[in-house]
Amino acid sequence: MTSNLLTTRLEGLMAAGVIGRSRYQDHPPRYRYYLAEAGVDLVPVLMALTAWGDRWATPEGGPPVRYRHRACGQVFTPTVCCPSCQQAVTADEVDLLPGPGALRAPGAMLAGDFIMQRHIDGHDSAEPERAT
Repeated sequence: MTSNLLTTRLEGLMAAGVIGRSRYQDHPPRYRYYLAEAGVDLVPVLMALTAWGDRWATPEGGPPVRYRHRACGQVFTPTVCCPSCQQAVTADEVDLLPGPGALRAPGAMLAGDFIMQRHIDGHDSAEPERAT
């Protein structure tokens, strides 16, 4: 990656509040980057993406990263859980409802439409339907 492209991406992440930076050297100026509040809130999303990669694209030697919960010391695989019943949640167990900011426009709930159509059509296998 070129330094110009890296700078542009870092500036975009800073503008979005995902990362921050602090100067640790004046000549030449050098910075440490850290997760800002929005970046910290992305960590569960990144953990879920890592779990997906470990399931579908694990390197031959096994997952490159494991997660250990500091509070209890257990190694775990990140999952999405219902905060009420603490059960793992899958796409087939979710109903999508319009929220207060929902738009009524074509494609506004495209991902939700896909999930719900899969549920309605009974396509519960991990393999996508193939055209014949």
